Amino acid sequence: IFFITTIDSVSDSATRETGQITRITEQIILTWIKDRRNDVEKLSQCYVFKISLEGNFVGKTSRKSARKKLKSYAKANEFCFSIGIAGKDGKVVASSDKKQRGASIANQAFFQSTMKGEMPKPPVRLNPKTKSTSFVISLPIKDDEKIIGIMFADIDLKYFTDRFLDNVKIGKSGYVFLIDQYGGIIYHPDETIDNSINIHELEWGKQRMEKPKGDMKIDWNGKRLLVSYAVVPDLGWGILSVMDNKEIN
Repeated sequence: IFFITTIDSVSDSATRETGQITRITEQIILTWIKDRRNDVEKLSQCYVFKISLEGNFVGKTSRKSARKKLKSYAKANEFCFSIGIAGKDGKVVASSDKKQRGASIANQAFFQSTMKGEMPKPPVRLNPKTKSTSFVISLPIKDDEKIIGIMFADIDLKYFTDRFLDNVKIGKSGYVFLIDQYGGIIYHPDETIDNSINIHELEWGKQRMEKPKGDMKIDWNGKRLLVSYAVVPDLGWGILSVMDNKEIN
C-alpha cells in the first residue's frame, strides 16, 4: 500500500509540474505576442501609412517615406522578418522587403479577416526568404472608423522559441513543444523529430482536441509519456509539456 501511495504521489507531482509549465508557457506566449501586436498597432497609426494607401499623386509620393519607416522598424527589431502595408484590394504598396512591393495578399486568410475587422489567428508558415518558421500579425489601417487597408508583420517564431522555450526542462528529459491550430508541429526542441506529423491525426491527438486543456499519458516514438496540454486563446496554438514516464516510475 505504501508503494502504491508513493507512486501515486510522484505521479501527481509530475502532473502538477507539467501543468504548471504549460500555464507559464501560455502566459509567456500571450504576453510576448500582445507586445508585438501593440508595437504594430502603434506603428500602423502613423499618418504616412494612411496617406500612402491613397491612389492619388500625394499617396504615391508618400510611399517612399512609408517604406523608410517600415525598413527602420524591421531593422530595429530582430524578430521582424518584414513588415508592410496593403490597400483594400490586397496590393502591397509599401514594405521593408522590396520583393513584396506590388504583390497581392488578397487571397490570404489573415488579410480577409483583418479587412472585416476581425482578429485572425496568426498563421504559421515557412518564411521563403530565411527558411525559418514565422507567423503573421496583422492589424487594420483606418480612416476614422473605416478600414482602408492593413499592416502586416512577418514575425520570426524561432526568435521567440530560442529565448523562451529551448532552455525549458521538465524533470531530467522533459520539454515543451508547440503545434498550430491544424495540428502541425511548429516548434520542437528535438530537431530530428518528423515535423510532417499531424498531431491531430494521431489517436491521442484526437483525444486532446476534445478538451482545450488537460493531462494524459500517451505512447509516442517508442516512449510512454506524461503530457499536459492547453490551447492558447486567440491563437489556436497548442502547448504540450512532456515528461518521460520512466522518471515518474
